[in-house]
Amino acid sequence: MMTPLLHRISQRLLPLTRRSPSPDTQWRGKRLRQRGFALGQAVATAAVLGGVGVVGTDWATQQRQTAVLEAQNTIYSRINDGIGLYMTLYYPNLIDRIKHPDKCATASYSTPASETEKCKFTATFTDAAGASKTREVSNILQPTLADLQALGMVPADIPSGPLLPVNPKVVTSAAGGGAAPAHENIYGIIIKRVPAGTDVNLESLVFNMQPYLLVNADMSALLRMSGGAGGSSGLPDRGSPDSSINPQFDLKGYAGAWSATNPVQQKVAGATRGLPGIMAWRNGFAAAASLEMVRRDGTLKPTADWDFADHSITNLNQIKAKDVSTVKLTTQTLTADGAVQLNSTLDVKGKLTALADMVVQGATDIRSLVVRGPATFEQPVTMQNSLQVAGEVNAISGVRTGQVNVENGPQLSGHGAMLKANGNFVSQGASCAQDRALAQDGNGRLVMCSAGTWQAAISDVYGLKEVKVGDKCSPDGAAAYLPDGLMAICRGGSWQAAALNTQVAKQPCSTKGMMAAETTANGVSNLLVCQAGSDGGLSWSSSIYARPKAELASEGANCNTDQINSLARNNKDADSGILMCTANDSGGAQWRVPFKKYTDESVDYNEYLAVDFSWKDWYNGSGNIFFYGPFCWGQVVRGPVFLKHWKNGKAINSWNTAPPTLSLCPEGGLYMTSKPSGGKYPDENYSFAKFVFDTPMNPAEWTTPIFRRPAYTCENCYLDDDGGTGKGPNRREVLFKPNELSFAFYNDGGSDNGGVHYYQLVMFKKIRRTYLMAE
Repeated sequence: MMTPLLHRISQRLLPLTRRSPSPDTQWRGKRLRQRGFALGQAVATAAVLGGVGVVGTDWATQQRQTAVLEAQNTIYSRINDGIGLYMTLYYPNLIDRIKHPDKCATASYSTPASETEKCKFTATFTDAAGASKTREVSNILQPTLADLQALGMVPADIPSGPLLPVNPKVVTSAAGGGAAPAHENIYGIIIKRVPAGTDVNLESLVFNMQPYLLVNADMSALLRMSGGAGGSSGLPDRGSPDSSINPQFDLKGYAGAWSATNPVQQKVAGATRGLPGIMAWRNGFAAAASLEMVRRDGTLKPTADWDFADHSITNLNQIKAKDVSTVKLTTQTLTADGAVQLNSTLDVKGKLTALADMVVQGATDIRSLVVRGPATFEQPVTMQNSLQVAGEVNAISGVRTGQVNVENGPQLSGHGAMLKANGNFVSQGASCAQDRALAQDGNGRLVMCSAGTWQAAISDVYGLKEVKVGDKCSPDGAAAYLPDGLMAICRGGSWQAAALNTQVAKQPCSTKGMMAAETTANGVSNLLVCQAGSDGGLSWSSSIYARPKAELASEGANCNTDQINSLARNNKDADSGILMCTANDSGGAQWRVPFKKYTDESVDYNEYLAVDFSWKDWYNGSGNIFFYGPFCWGQVVRGPVFLKHWKNGKAINSWNTAPPTLSLCPEGGLYMTSKPSGGKYPDENYSFAKFVFDTPMNPAEWTTPIFRRPAYTCENCYLDDDGGTGKGPNRREVLFKPNELSFAFYNDGGSDNGGVHYYQLVMFKKIRRTYLMAE
């Protein structure tokens, strides 16, 4: 139940953008003005969920890790999109090798950045207010995240460092013999020109400068989320700092789809190679002549409108367009298959033929006009004589006339009709002249002219009567409507408005349970309810529709009863979970855990460990005393003996008994003895069996071992044998350890050559189920 909830929160807060933005020069200003909260909420969610820990079986830990990885993927994608826009808008500057040599793209990790004057670049951009500004970029081929944010290409709420835990290994050189400081945990960005020595393509990488702690994070899941853009330098082989499959620790895309040199380097045994734990998102790879540019050979076309800022386009051979709008047109030949709109004077020396539409906006003196197709008049048309129309008259903005005579019944369609008198809506009770005329009042209700005044045409609205605020009523809870059309409800014996007009959330109110509307500054309409606040007074509640999906709260803290749930936050630990606002007995409410974990244990009688054996008490071997001696006195488990693992009626494993300490008697049984007879266990003769497991077993997964005897009244029927009087040996020892199972039989009494008894030692498999149950 809770796992889908967290997934929905994550999906709602973390929309993934995989498409590079359009190269629109106004995009930067738009991005600066669009202060959306989706990414900010994602970062807040990741902070709440805490650092990624070792992945275990706890569902909450898995969901926290997934949410952080999704947030990290979104951040990589946003930065990658910003780099793509940066390469698009400043492409001419980025490929200028004279001003900015290739060495500006040399990675400066893990050595200090060597910035030169030739790497510096002054970027021009337009801010959110439309003002032209500049930004000094220290290295044009290695812009920082702060540069991209200042240029409006990456949202300002992107955090400066990765969300996942890192290992601060990458250091700069020490100054003056001091300790070498570590690089900050920020993103690195490198742009290269490829192939080398050309200006055909631009490729980029955005990566973490400090390596991730890969043992604590599922990097494969993050790579899958990248949609092919992400790559990783991997981690060393188990127990070794090297990697047999990627010895240089280059960046490898998911499933080996692509490879790139790792920009973060280290020295190992005098050799330089990449550092494990680096994630990188690429941009521009395998692009032909930069896919962000429009090629002059026409193979890549523009994807948005162009603005040439009053610059001319000359030496065009032919223009083919669906629509042409121009202030001045000079051409030798003009062929227009569609509509042509001329907003200034058109002098035609010869014949003017319009095969399709012709639009005339200015004054036109036409002696005779014949139009074969549609005619559009964008200015008022005055007819000094009658107008006869054989077909329909379609008036988009309306028809104004002194009188309309319709021979057949009128038909109103589209957006409907509004009935006004003298150009305005009327007020009920106002005077009128035309009896039985229809109109509408200011609330849109239908009124009729009756006896010289405008009166409601329908006195019964939805079966309710019209009342006034303050009039007496009964019973409480009855409904009616007020003259202004609002709903009324009977409270305390008098009519009151059931809902007020626009109010503001958290402001005081007077009647508990009353509803009102709220329109926020951004135009969102919410529904408010007047209810008791935390201070004991009445106030308009926060919107019951615009509340976030889940808010942060601490277990036991006070809450409002209209709040549904929240994310738990422990002040000491980064624990997370769902809390529910639950009312208490004193009229308030606290955040409480809605579920508790329960464990149910049962027994699976279809899976068990069992030893089936026969036992003979006080075996007398005196007939062979010369050879066997007194050791043949004793109690015997007659061999051979096997311990078997049964499941669903089939033996899936078997263990033979280990050799006994002493076995001398002719029946081949299992004996243990230290005296001929007459003592007590363990000094007396006793039988013993032991089984050694090649693979350890967990005794806690099995029931307590018990002895059973065949019932003989039915097949496969057994009776429990607790060792009491008349139930076989009155002393038995069972030891069940992970590596072995053993048991010993002993009987105080018995007779020579005693009878043979059949037994079974059995342990059944336990079934444990852990589940959540609502409080």
